[in-house]
Amino acid sequence: MCKSCLLIFILIAGVLLSTIINASQTIQVSSDGPFKYLDLAIEKANAGDTIEVHSGLYYGPLKISKQLTLIGYDWPVIDGRNQGIVVELSAPNIRLKGFIIKNSGISLSREDAGISINAPGAVIENNRIQHVLFGVYLRQAHHSIIRNNVIAGKEELAIPRRGDLVRVWYSDSVLIENNKIQHGRDVIIWFSKGSILRKNRMTNARYGLHFMYSDD
Repeated sequence: MCKSCLLIFILIAGVLLSTIINASQTIQVSSDGPFKYLDLAIEKANAGDTIEVHSGLYYGPLKISKQLTLIGYDWPVIDGRNQGIVVELSAPNIRLKGFIIKNSGISLSREDAGISINAPGAVIENNRIQHVLFGVYLRQAHHSIIRNNVIAGKEELAIPRRGDLVRVWYSDSVLIENNKIQHGRDVIIWFSKGSILRKNRMTNARYGLHFMYSDD
């Protein structure tokens, strides 16, 4: 390729990249708009957007299938109303911060959870996950981060009937740190490599940490 053609190609590529970056936007969700419903904001958002959610009550289940950043202000509540999974993430690199997520279903066979992650690179931090069967459930969610959360299970259930408040399944290089975890069954790492767990506090559970077929 001639030097002038290469220069033109680089310039065009730069313009296209700048257009993609600048196209991302921040969407506001609150009781006085522009979006009042979180599920509608998620539906209308484009990959790469940030959704800022202000205090209020929002209902699950929520399914997020595009790369988004969701930031809660003044502890907005996502309530699963004791049915199924409250929040399900199925796209890479989703970030969820600053929410109260509560009231999953109670089916062990369906693995009802507060947050279900089915893609790599998720960041779940500074949330309060309450009254859930499974807390944060990761499946093939490599390089995800679970940090600075308070996770509490369904205290009224007998311990064998509860779910694991963090379950890592075939997910390598996951970081789990500075979480407070109580009233669950285990924090369990299955078939996963390179996990890092540090400064977590676990109380009123069956085991603290439970490792199965995991290395490093």
